[in-house]
Amino acid sequence: MTSRSKPSSLAPKRAVIYARISQTQKVDKVADQTSQCRDLAAKYGYDVVAVFSDDGISASRKADGTVLDRVGFDGLLEFLDGGGADIVLATEEARFDRDGQAKRELEFVCQTNGLTWHTIRDGHVDPGTDAGELMSGIRVLMDRQESRRSAARRKAANAMLIAKGMPSGGKRPYGFESDLITVRESEAKWVRFMYAEVLKGTSLYMIRKALNDGGARTTGGKLFSATLLKDTLSRPRNCGRLVALGVLQEKSLINQIVEPAVFDEAMGMLSAIRADGKTSGPKPELNWLSSMILCASCGAPMISKLGAQGTHRYYMCNRKASGMDSNVNRKHVIVRADQVEALVSLRMYGELLSRFSAPPTEVDGTALAQVHSEIAANAAERTNLTEMYLLPGVDKKLIASKLATLATADNALNVKRVQLLAKGAQGGELAILLAELQDGDLEPAEEPTERFSAIWTALPSERRRAVVAGSFHIVVGKGKGLNRVRFIPV
Repeated sequence: MTSRSKPSSLAPKRAVIYARISQTQKVDKVADQTSQCRDLAAKYGYDVVAVFSDDGISASRKADGTVLDRVGFDGLLEFLDGGGADIVLATEEARFDRDGQAKRELEFVCQTNGLTWHTIRDGHVDPGTDAGELMSGIRVLMDRQESRRSAARRKAANAMLIAKGMPSGGKRPYGFESDLITVRESEAKWVRFMYAEVLKGTSLYMIRKALNDGGARTTGGKLFSATLLKDTLSRPRNCGRLVALGVLQEKSLINQIVEPAVFDEAMGMLSAIRADGKTSGPKPELNWLSSMILCASCGAPMISKLGAQGTHRYYMCNRKASGMDSNVNRKHVIVRADQVEALVSLRMYGELLSRFSAPPTEVDGTALAQVHSEIAANAAERTNLTEMYLLPGVDKKLIASKLATLATADNALNVKRVQLLAKGAQGGELAILLAELQDGDLEPAEEPTERFSAIWTALPSERRRAVVAGSFHIVVGKGKGLNRVRFIPV
């Protein structure tokens, strides 16, 4: 310990102020605590020489027994140990500590240097005396008990809210009012726009650009990022579902922005996007064959990526692109996106002419409902795992592996869903396409293939995907050129 020089007995006592507030406590803010302590100093003639504070830092221990770094409190101890003050001021002793350890450190420094503390609630205490040390210890026990009671009250109150179908708290989510259940229509219209564009096959980059260009802003008034966009889309509350403590609750009072079926379908399509929501740049809205082309080397779906120079789009194996292939020696395939898309369109024209008269098939509603149920279950499980990932002490590698498995399952379910829709769409849709192709007079120099191309390109990507999936599987083998592209009839 360093020796401290005592001030003259006629000089006012040098006082140092300590203020602290945690994020969960409903006590005066740090600035207000400091102001109250200055009033205390003026009342008793203390000379305030320094102020230390910890804003938003809890004094209670976390579940693993550790406490957050309290830079202000550590600075206070060092200042006192260096002989900088004679007395410590605070609004109450609970500002020092709630579990006793930090309080004992303060007691030791004060006892060693002959210091005292003075709080507005608990009065003047000299921890160097038996009575002062006793009262300090009693207040630690009382504060610790109150802290536990407060936590129990919060837990019980949250449980009651959840049982009623209400969220237990948190910041206002985009699209909802501060009560967390009422829809804010000025933002909800943009949320609906997000889902509609996802179901069209629009990339996150293009959706984000449309939001920001259209004047949509986050709850903080900032521009949307791709990450925030995907986070917003992934919230079960958007379809009226309540997820609490990682579990989908049976009862929910949250108002819907979109229907659950819309949410589930969008989640299935988003599952192939990187977990951080990032995109590699502006992607044309022609990536409609993503996850529909299969890699001949491993059988995994192929997804669209921009090339290294950013000039061409390619379809490459998702297993290779995501680094999930344990066989490092396996060679995966890649193919130019514009070339294979043109080839599929031409093949579809031939398929149209040969199969247009096939009778329409009704969609298997039972099978489709089962697929949607599995997609919803995966979405709930993904929410579960994502929340668990943020908890301390969990096996993050295991959770990441489970999330990757879910993504693979979602890819398979999405393909199955499109195929089921295609069975009902292929006959009628192909007949409609042919009728449009044959309807009316051709313009001069216009060929049937040109008219088909115009009609085909104008179709929403989801309808194109449905018709193709109902006609054949597309497999790309090793090598170069388009001769390696195989069309296997469904």
